[in-house]
Amino acid sequence: MAAWTRDQVQEYIKTHDLPVNALASQGYRSIGCQPCTRPVTDGESERAGRWTGFDKSECGIHTFLGSNI
Repeated sequence: MAAWTRDQVQEYIKTHDLPVNALASQGYRSIGCQPCTRPVTDGESERAGRWTGFDKSECGIHTFLGSNI
């Protein structure tokens, strides 16, 4: 699934009648935590709504998974 296209994911959701986050219909193409997520506009990358105005695209919560904590 990680290598699926957006269309493949949408088809799977439709085929299996899965619930969809209500924010998706409001322009949120990549949903993260509240302070770092905004809806995207037409023509923007789906990741454009993450950490607007900062030089990053992830919260960082997962960045230490491979480290020796």
